[in-house]
Amino acid sequence: GYLQGRTGYNVLTRHLFSAMSNQGPLTQIDLLQRDSASRILEAEQLAQTSGVPPTWIMIAPPKEFGLLQSLHGKRIGYVLWEATGIPKSWRPLLQGLDELWSPSAWGTQVLRNKGFQMPISIVPGGVDLSAFRPAAEKHPELSKLPGFKFLHVGKWELRKNSAALVQAFDRAFVASEQVSLILAVHHFSRGGLKPEAELKKLGLQHPERVFLVPPIDLHGDLA
Repeated sequence: GYLQGRTGYNVLTRHLFSAMSNQGPLTQIDLLQRDSASRILEAEQLAQTSGVPPTWIMIAPPKEFGLLQSLHGKRIGYVLWEATGIPKSWRPLLQGLDELWSPSAWGTQVLRNKGFQMPISIVPGGVDLSAFRPAAEKHPELSKLPGFKFLHVGKWELRKNSAALVQAFDRAFVASEQVSLILAVHHFSRGGLKPEAELKKLGLQHPERVFLVPPIDLHGDLA
């Protein structure tokens, strides 16, 4: 998978593989490293020497699943996707695997609706208890907000459609309801993006209900 970095893929891959390492021997291979192909070959040769059929698990965009096609052993692809349609180019790559994983029941059903017949399992992302600390000190400004607080975490981009979410929230509640929407929408690859300006473009009825969380260094600070 993609082990290095701060994206959702990076964090999920590191944490899931770390948890799985407690269940038995595990070799982690970063697909972004130049030696990834040679390390895959080494891992396959090691498995053949041990006589134990390997299980290959890939957490990456499905376009990368072709790397698993020629490998011996059980091949599992972790599919992270938020749409009901599957790109045509993905179909042969998914069909070539022995099992699919999805983080949600909804994602699993999408794959089944598209006709994939292999076993499809729900494997949630889990919770990092070292970062998620409900009893920790609350953010002083956010803790002052009355009523119910919604949190949205996702890059401000069309695929995540944070703009549509904010507009729906703005229309969903009448003026007398005490609700707030907290946005963590920093986009690490779009340094010029200004979420404040993007919110102004939406012409919200109740902009005072929407709050932006600035970029943070540690996930625990947000959790």
